[in-house]
Amino acid sequence: MLKKIIKYILVFTFAFSLIGCSGSNGDDKQYEEANKLVTEGKYKQAKKIYKEIKSYKDSKDRITDCDFLLAMGKSVVERMEEPDDADYSTLVDTELSYLEEFENKDFGNAKIESYYEDYIDGLNTQKDSLKEEGIYDYQHGWQEGMIQRFEALDGLYNDFSFLKNNKKFVANYIKDLDYEKKLLKAYEDINSDIGAQFKDGDLPWDYEDYYMEATVKNNTNYTYDISYFVTYTTDDNSIISKDSYSETEIAPGMSYTIHLATPDQDCNYEWESQIDNVVIK
Repeated sequence: MLKKIIKYILVFTFAFSLIGCSGSNGDDKQYEEANKLVTEGKYKQAKKIYKEIKSYKDSKDRITDCDFLLAMGKSVVERMEEPDDADYSTLVDTELSYLEEFENKDFGNAKIESYYEDYIDGLNTQKDSLKEEGIYDYQHGWQEGMIQRFEALDGLYNDFSFLKNNKKFVANYIKDLDYEKKLLKAYEDINSDIGAQFKDGDLPWDYEDYYMEATVKNNTNYTYDISYFVTYTTDDNSIISKDSYSETEIAPGMSYTIHLATPDQDCNYEWESQIDNVVIK
């Protein structure tokens, strides 16, 4: 009698184990299918499957992946639809508002998490650039943050088919990545070239009554426009006056002379420059 009971229990246990394995294999297939859908850019379909097997492996974290990719898509599309003269601070804050909910969440795919972090870093770099007092520092920081964002989006596009059917996105972000990198280098090269022509931390100005002049040569391979801005102040930093000078289409090897009006009194001055319309080849 005892032997029969033991045999019955063993048979029952074995049958139960077989049933459990069958269910697991089904989840495996669904899980793999959902992962495949994510790489194909079908995030809603993938999320639906992950929710059906949400107690399986890291399905909960994979749902976060899908939620992030969907939120990122809305964020990027909304930014593309903003007018060219939109307030930069508002643009950045709007995107951050879409993505801030994922800050403390666990992602299922390490690549997606990495792209998320890189994109947030890019947004914050751009946000920080808006606080810069110097025009060049702002210009360089904004461009640096843009490239961080573009590189993250390029990774999502190639690895997870992010917005692959959005022609405007592909044109504005994916195809423009190389150009934006070259533009950042152009800013650096032009600024470095002007800086090399400084004398004791300033341009070699010639001072005359009511104006000052300095000649600068373009030693780079870029053609560009530039504007110089000067602010004249008293010793207690009260502003006396301001002036500006612009030069356009400065070709490689070309020299130009900056001419700025000066006030009829002793004063201090600060100047800065803004680079525009760089020709990238």
